[in-house]
Amino acid sequence: MKRCKFNENYSIERDGRVYSHLVKRYLKPTLNTQGYPIVNMQGKRKGVHTLVAEAFIDNPRELNEVNHIDNNPLNSHEDNLEWCTHQENMNHSAKQNRMDKVKGKEAWRTKWIVRSFIDGVMIKEYHGMYEASRDLGVSVQSIYQAIKNGGRCKKMHWTKIMIE
Repeated sequence: MKRCKFNENYSIERDGRVYSHLVKRYLKPTLNTQGYPIVNMQGKRKGVHTLVAEAFIDNPRELNEVNHIDNNPLNSHEDNLEWCTHQENMNHSAKQNRMDKVKGKEAWRTKWIVRSFIDGVMIKEYHGMYEASRDLGVSVQSIYQAIKNGGRCKKMHWTKIMIE
């Protein structure tokens, strides 16, 4: 755990957990409009991935953007982050098929499918984790962890498919 450079009243773990020394507990991040976890640090919102990079990843070239190597904005572990230029970040997104090359805007090309834990029958198809999260009343992080670890969320297995 290291003290945050942005505000010494907070510490950051290598996995992205942010500890407040003011309230003596870990903060619960929320998601910004792009789906990145952020925390409120005494009225200032900071991206968790940026806090991790600033604390644990050398930046000798003084680059200003942080890239998620696996393209998952919920995975802010230091091993999944790297400093880059804006162009490098956009190129990485395009190579991973995350970039709408015509409009130049990020287009997450995934949809999430819920499968029943008991008999393996598909229950419902969603056009993103956020839609599923709202519909089922669970956190996006819970759905992500179920996919990542092969576990369950709301007694259902989750899988990810790519939209062509």
